[in-house]
Amino acid sequence: MKNHKKYDLCYRAHLGTSFTPEVRAESYCKMYDTDLAKVIELCGSVIKFERLFDNWLNAKSNCISSMITGGSNFPVARANKANERERNHGEAYFKFFESLENKKSREERGEVIIKASDDDAVEKLQAKIDALELVQSQMKAFNKISLSKKLSNQEKLDQVKALNITSEVLRYTENGGFQSYKLTNNNAKIKNAKARLESIKLNKSLDVADKIYDGFRVVHNTDIQRIQFVFDDKPNADIISLLKSKSFRWSPREKAWQRQMTANTKSAVEKIIIEINNLVK
Repeated sequence: MKNHKKYDLCYRAHLGTSFTPEVRAESYCKMYDTDLAKVIELCGSVIKFERLFDNWLNAKSNCISSMITGGSNFPVARANKANERERNHGEAYFKFFESLENKKSREERGEVIIKASDDDAVEKLQAKIDALELVQSQMKAFNKISLSKKLSNQEKLDQVKALNITSEVLRYTENGGFQSYKLTNNNAKIKNAKARLESIKLNKSLDVADKIYDGFRVVHNTDIQRIQFVFDDKPNADIISLLKSKSFRWSPREKAWQRQMTANTKSAVEKIIIEINNLVK
């Protein structure tokens, strides 16, 4: 097990919190192997899995216990801060698997997973909006028929049947109709989908190509709809100030300076590239 590529990382992670770090290291190496297999099975990103695992274990390496280090002059505040950081990275690690499981469940239910980077993302999202709007109109019509005092029960049944509402939608009826919260929730889904559609359309129309420059590269990350500056080394204060002035913010998760794609992002990127080149001359 000591030959495992993550053994040293796992061993260091428990030096300050365990009397037997070698045992904990072996346990975490086995967990790594099991989780890696799960990621591959669920078609997840191995690169992201590696990053989350490393971040979590590196955070663990900063944690200490007074039982190991001794209670004299124990840095309580620093230890609490390290523990909180480790807990946050641990939560991110397990949420990654939760999202993969949720994605698998959605696919098994026949839901369409739409990624912004899909070539047909616009068409898929428009189809989703059309389906949601159809359900919204059907629920409203159902409630109107159900509450009508002029229609007989048979007439109500005939008119409801003519709506062609699927059994999947009908199972959400309560007390003879669709409750207001169902209409509100579905309407929120429509608004969110429409907003995402406009954002994807904008991203595809801007066409900011990935390009490598001296010391940095520009990345159009369509999956998260961000434009990113990725530097080989930490940029100097002038470049950081320049990026901030153009609404770019540092993302520890992406290890990049990034901002959301908007109509003026392309021109901002072009100006930053020119100014960076001037600053490093």
